[in-house]
Amino acid sequence: LLHPLQAACVLYPHFLAHLARMRRHRPGVFRWALLQYALVGLAWAVLLAVDAPKALLYVLLPQLLALHALLGANYFQHAHADGRSRWNYARNFTGAVNWLYFNIGLHTAHHEHPREHWSRMPALHRTLRSHVNPSLEERSFLLYVLRVMVIGALVPRFRSRSLMAPTS
Repeated sequence: LLHPLQAACVLYPHFLAHLARMRRHRPGVFRWALLQYALVGLAWAVLLAVDAPKALLYVLLPQLLALHALLGANYFQHAHADGRSRWNYARNFTGAVNWLYFNIGLHTAHHEHPREHWSRMPALHRTLRSHVNPSLEERSFLLYVLRVMVIGALVPRFRSRSLMAPTS
């Protein structure tokens, strides 16, 4: 539950640095990004001005909860993977979660081909699958979370194990 808040503290400086690089090297892309932020901010401001309680309940709160859920799920995709490995840095979920979240469970393909349309991720995943440690492929996101977080709390053999070798 805390991971999204921890991630925000780590990620926002990277986002700001990325924006600063865009401003210097790709001013058109920088202006496009700022326009998008401004339009979202303007939409929030208008909705809050029209009906603040409904805007909070039906727009801002759902957006914040969705962002929290996305970052929380991202924790499970990277926890205990090997961040130093060429291929074993992410867990892949091949089941129903992809129907709901535009194939984001096929996380290695998402990282290796971030600009590809989500509909191409299953084919890309199939081409990358042989490079990734089989322990990083799970059929069900929900069953993985239940096994690791609930059953694993009681039965140690169901806990996730880190693939990252200790540094000396």
